[in-house]
This record gives sequence, C-alpha cells and structure tokens, in this order.
Amino acid sequence: MTSSPSSRLSTASLLAPGNRQRGDYWCIPAGIENLLRCGGYSTISQEAVVASFVRQHVQPPAGADTLRESAGPTDFALMSDDEICRAFQRIPIPSANFGAFATVTNALLAQVTASRRLRVVRGLADSATYAQTVRSAIDEDEPILISLENPTGGFHIVAVLGYTPKVLDVYDPELDRVIRVDISASAFGSDCLILKESKT
Repeated sequence: MTSSPSSRLSTASLLAPGNRQRGDYWCIPAGIENLLRCGGYSTISQEAVVASFVRQHVQPPAGADTLRESAGPTDFALMSDDEICRAFQRIPIPSANFGAFATVTNALLAQVTASRRLRVVRGLADSATYAQTVRSAIDEDEPILISLENPTGGFHIVAVLGYTPKVLDVYDPELDRVIRVDISASAFGSDCLILKESKT
C-alpha cells in the first residue's frame, strides 16, 4: 500500500487528553494502555500490565533492597497488584522491552478478545524504513507504539496518532500531551509495537 501525504488514526481523539504514565519508568505499560484504548480495549490498565510483567519476568533480588523498603515482601507471587505497582512506581522495571510486554499483554488481551493481538516489528534498520512502517500502520488504522531516542540517553515510548509528510503527531505519556516529531531528524529505535488483527 502506498502511503498518503497525511493520515490520522481514527481513534486518535481518545488520547487527547491521554492517559498519563503512573510510574516513573512506565512508558511501555502506559503506551500499551493507550494503544489498547485506541483499539477499543479500555479495560486493561497499565497497572495490570506492570503486575503481570513483574510476576512473569522479574525475579528477586532485582531491586530487592528498594522493594523491602517500599513494599515489604519481595516474593512477587505473594504480593497484590497494588503492592507490585507501588514497589515499581519509582524504580526501573528490569528486563523491560516490547517483546516481553507484548507477551504479557496478549495473555491479558486474550481474556477480552480473540480478534486482536500486539505484534512486535523488529529489525527496522534505518529511519526511512521505520517511518514507512509507522505510516503503513496508521494508513491501516492500526494503533502503533514507537521508540524515540531521548536526548539524555535511552529510549522513550510514544503512541503515534497521525503523520504529515515531515512530522509524526505522537502522544507522550510522560508529558500527557501530543507533541510533533520531525521524521527526518528523529532517532528511532529498531522496533515498534502494533495492535493488529489476530491470525488464528
């Protein structure tokens, strides 16, 4: 499919105002909550995603000292969702990446729909390929999360709402607002996360 000069996700208005990330390092879970919201699935919260992720992918003693101070027990199987979320509200979530979060979220998503799943697109080698992948997702009306390089290092996750020939409109869950990103000047990660029709 050839991209049009501009396009917008049909449900983009659902993120204005959006759904702010509720943990310091929760841009992936907040992004997933917003992605699902745009896809019509508003029952899966970033807290549910964080708690499920921690139980499946984080093993104490990762952050055990901080956890002891903030939440008491460090056996995640014995902790409630609220206790896990409080424990990880101010510290980085170990092993956080699109693939692991997609697996956890798809298990939650399977409880509410059989028709949609998160898919990780990997190995996008350059900015032009990355931008074309994003444009194609928006043209297909598929909610998409992208990773943008932070000026201070690392990456930050944002939901794409639409594009023009030179700019992406993205929702930043940390700032809780829509920002414009210059496609040619932005440093993208090498993967993205798209809510797609499930092929069963």
